[in-house]
Amino acid sequence: LHPQVRVGAKDLLRFLVRCAATPSDADNDSPEAQLRDHCRTSLQVLCSSQQHLDEVLTWPGIMEHISSYNGEPELINVLPTVIRSVIPLAERVGQTEHFYVDFRVNVNMPPPGTLVALLAANAALLPPAENNDGRALQGVAVTLQAMEAIAPLLDEPFLHQHLEEVPTPIADLWLTTLPELRDVVARCKPGAVQEEGAPPPVSPVEWEDLVTKLVSRTVAARPEAEWVESISSGALGLLPVALALPSLCKGDPDSPSCSYAGGRRDDLFRALLAVAGAAFAKNPRRDLVVAGIDAALDAADPDRAAHRAGVARFLSTVATNKEYVDIVMERLAVLSRPPPEKKGFFASLVSKKNDNEKNQARKVTERSRAMAALGLCHCARRMPSAALSSRLEASIAPQLQQILAEVGDVAVKHLVLSALLFLESPLKKLSSLSDVPQFKARDALLDLVVETAGTMVKRAASAPQSREPCLAAAATAIEVATMLVTSLPQLPLVTATMDN
Repeated sequence: LHPQVRVGAKDLLRFLVRCAATPSDADNDSPEAQLRDHCRTSLQVLCSSQQHLDEVLTWPGIMEHISSYNGEPELINVLPTVIRSVIPLAERVGQTEHFYVDFRVNVNMPPPGTLVALLAANAALLPPAENNDGRALQGVAVTLQAMEAIAPLLDEPFLHQHLEEVPTPIADLWLTTLPELRDVVARCKPGAVQEEGAPPPVSPVEWEDLVTKLVSRTVAARPEAEWVESISSGALGLLPVALALPSLCKGDPDSPSCSYAGGRRDDLFRALLAVAGAAFAKNPRRDLVVAGIDAALDAADPDRAAHRAGVARFLSTVATNKEYVDIVMERLAVLSRPPPEKKGFFASLVSKKNDNEKNQARKVTERSRAMAALGLCHCARRMPSAALSSRLEASIAPQLQQILAEVGDVAVKHLVLSALLFLESPLKKLSSLSDVPQFKARDALLDLVVETAGTMVKRAASAPQSREPCLAAAATAIEVATMLVTSLPQLPLVTATMDN
């Protein structure tokens, strides 16, 4: 085609992408919404049937807008459309010499690590069974299919063109593993018939584990340090985009017409942290790991449940590398301290003079301590048995005890108690050892949990307006106490604890 036509084709693609990314409006009959829908349809038509425009217009230009997410976060609204469009396009172009991209030359393309982080995080967004209407589940299946379609790109063959045989570790891994993951998704469809002997549908947490394992294997598949750093930096670089999502939907931000409506925006943040954790655990550079942990903690909002869970998952995954356990535990120790010992952002909160500001600051700092409690328990879950006993005794249990004793807000206390339930798995791991180690801190923690249950019951009786949250916290405390006793049946309780 004429050079001017090529330039115009790129402009057309940019126009379609930006119009298709228009935030959803409450009125879907508005001209703005109609233009958005027409552009989304046009993108899919161009990618699925206009073969003569592949090299000039759509490939690989359909993915170039991802590089602009940090400057234009609203562009992520078009990502589901792009993911659907990439599948037929990549399958068709994959049969030609134009499929492979030299990322060193095509500077408008997002780095391969960013593609891995973004697609894996979207693939991890499996909806819970009670909210599964089929649309979000279909989105996960389509994302996995798109990952299969672009897998050969991620091996960056232009880096190895001097070799007689170009290695394809990512394509080999993904083309083998992704069909298996799609079968797992298929079992989660509403009304799906479960064959006899087939595994049951997975939960969102179990699914996130499977995707995170795929990311970990993807990171390890290529030995270059640049590859590992590309995925970890790609995931962290997308966190601001996930944070900007609430402002990207006009009208009702929870409208299902938004690409990331309701809790999905927080789920995306959590999934990006899970991907980043898998990459940083394999990162050989200690300075980058420290900077990454600090960046994740700075970006997280301790008032959001998905953020707390994401940080806990991120830190515990990084701590699976024994070289980084001390870094993670030190950060969690800082996060678990009471407000006067906070630094940076949290220290500025407690200096507020206005009473309302002080109350808000206290809530934020207490929720940051709940986030620390969840992180400590997740680290215990993933810690090897050899280190678990000493870490539990010397640091994890005492810090958990201090947090539970000092937080005052009932809702936050309930969050801390809920986090303690994650200790069941590591305690059972200790119980299975031939020589069960002593866990003296267990009794002190158990005493406090039982005392907390009694305190919550008394507060429920004296303050009817907080009856429900207090009784819920008390019930969880009793559940935790039972777990602490039954998970280590070999260890006797001291008399005072039995009396309590």
